[in-house]
Amino acid sequence: LLLNRLMDYARPCKRLGSVLKHGLGRFVPQLQRITFQLSQTDGAQTGIRDYIESDVVELARRNPSVVVYVMPTRTKCSRIIAEYLNQQNLSIDTNRMEAHQVKYWVDLLLSKSGQRDYRLLNMHHTDTPSIQGQWTPYTNKDISLSGQRFQKTVDDAGRVTITSNGEGSEARSVRRVPIANGVFERVGPF
Repeated sequence: LLLNRLMDYARPCKRLGSVLKHGLGRFVPQLQRITFQLSQTDGAQTGIRDYIESDVVELARRNPSVVVYVMPTRTKCSRIIAEYLNQQNLSIDTNRMEAHQVKYWVDLLLSKSGQRDYRLLNMHHTDTPSIQGQWTPYTNKDISLSGQRFQKTVDDAGRVTITSNGEGSEARSVRRVPIANGVFERVGPF
């Protein structure tokens, strides 16, 4: 447990941000090239071969901005290499994976930005913070009602009247409207 905490503090950290300001007008996919390296005869690489036979054409059709390479090699290690616009490369070893696991990793590589995984300092960030403060439900309310006490009275007909400081001039009527899971009170003119 202590080692995990020390490793967590050793990871680099930064504030949440976006790549290229989200394209500044249009979406720019960050994955530039994806390469599948595999052996055609190794028995541990049947999952990546099944994925290439069934899904790689659909992958290229859905993502026309990504160049897809399939490189048969004589090595015993199959892998997926993703190259991003920021010159970062990510490599995933796919030995002994099934086709649905390879599909999961390809989808993950498609959605990543190519940046390293950082420990976040804050869960939210803005480039232009507000100088007005945060919004609350009381931001635009009338402050003259803040120190007043309200009194509720019910007449013989079942109508409820709410008055502030006992004055009838500011009286507002309330009607109870039944709903499915309780009673909803509606305040205002009817």
